[in-house]
Amino acid sequence: MRSKVSIIEDMLDEDQKTALQSYTLLSSPLKSNLADTLTTLPTHESASEDLPILPDGTCSHPYLIPNLNKTSCILAQRIDIGKHYILTGGFSASKENYLTAVGRLISFGRYVFDIDEPVVSELFKGKKFRDAAKNTCPSDKQILDPFQFNIIIQLPGQTVAQHIDGVYFQSSDRFDIPQWLLASMKFSGIWDDFFIPQVQVVAYFHKWKWSEERGGEFAYWLPNENGDVGSATLVKPLSGWGSTVDGSRVVHAANTYYPKREPPLIDKSKDIELRYEEELKMWTVYEDGVRTIFEYDNEELRQTLVFRARCFESEEAKEKFKDRSNRLSLDDVISRLTIDLKSKGYNIPSSRLDLCILIMKVYIKYPYPSSIIPVNYCAAEKLLKQKGVDLKDFFDFIGCGVKGEGGKGRLDVIDFRGLFSSAFGNYWHTITSGINVLKSVKYSEILSDFKRDPVSVFERVKGVFIWGAVLTGVTVVKLMLFTGKVKTKKGGKKKKE
Repeated sequence: MRSKVSIIEDMLDEDQKTALQSYTLLSSPLKSNLADTLTTLPTHESASEDLPILPDGTCSHPYLIPNLNKTSCILAQRIDIGKHYILTGGFSASKENYLTAVGRLISFGRYVFDIDEPVVSELFKGKKFRDAAKNTCPSDKQILDPFQFNIIIQLPGQTVAQHIDGVYFQSSDRFDIPQWLLASMKFSGIWDDFFIPQVQVVAYFHKWKWSEERGGEFAYWLPNENGDVGSATLVKPLSGWGSTVDGSRVVHAANTYYPKREPPLIDKSKDIELRYEEELKMWTVYEDGVRTIFEYDNEELRQTLVFRARCFESEEAKEKFKDRSNRLSLDDVISRLTIDLKSKGYNIPSSRLDLCILIMKVYIKYPYPSSIIPVNYCAAEKLLKQKGVDLKDFFDFIGCGVKGEGGKGRLDVIDFRGLFSSAFGNYWHTITSGINVLKSVKYSEILSDFKRDPVSVFERVKGVFIWGAVLTGVTVVKLMLFTGKVKTKKGGKKKKE
């Protein structure tokens, strides 16, 4: 069943855009997308992967955030999205440190399941939505069940990572189990007979005129006849325009909004809000109730309305879905996926957290960037530190600790003169740390993965080898500096002796 995407030039008129902007102002403060469970707390907030929270209320693991009660650390509801972005750099293949990457992903908004809100009720009833929805829903499932709308606000420097939307099955949805697990279920194909298609409209109610400088294009990847994901199609976020798609089947994202500006640097462990300050006429980011330096004019915001409806084959099927008496249990889902992993030849980790990460790694297949180096090597500093390997000096050396254009790591900002005096010490630190990294690599798992899916493994590791070649060259330069094979003239130029 091939998916469809439709573009509607005049989805929102001027009055509707004005009403949505007023609604957004009145909705202040807007919570971050990490606080999704405040709207829909599932029966199981986690998959029992909890780790103890630190005394200061934070979580040291890069994939974990505090749970709703601040009593333990759990995987974020959509860690599948964040994990893929941090490791790959997303659609634009950014090379940036962990803190910057997190800041790009934490948008703000409201997630509303009351479709009778006047600001959107007429949109759900309107002919534009009905016609677009029927074009997107399968031909044998034309009964619509509107159920949700979201107001999404992105700040300059932020992006929407590659993802599928919250998945609905006949016996399991976001009110039951974590959303990353629902995404894993969808990609696994095991529960396809119980999958419920949906249609979403992505419409823009900001009033500014689009430009290359702003960016922020909507991107989607339609699978081909073989089910493989091809290249991305881009749609400009023009004011009033809308796109319709089944976001639970089609991988989609957005280019970075104002890509040359830095995102707000946000602590994932804190309570984050975007507040409208009437006296200043500005939107400001707050952390745990404390005002930060990140403030924005209304015209700087990328403002999106997303509204959704499920697709059913009959009114009876729609009513049957509302009967929540026969739900899949969390243990049933984990057990079924574990059995499938074993049948594929995977070793099952003893740690529940490691099992959850393995489930996402095996099943969820978001596209890799089309970059020569499709990995965000700058994020490795944080991930390696979690394993007890401290390479901060090394990553600062290759530019990951420096804010270049767009917050990207840059090899052209290296201070070779400053490195001269400590070249040998840095070199020895790199060698010893590198040995520790090599010792931590699970080569048997990589080999097993390669036997199962060589193309996927090649896409994951080809950038690492290219990166390794670059770093080897950099290390050689450091040694040449140390041994005097290269001398630095005034102006920074180098010549051979």
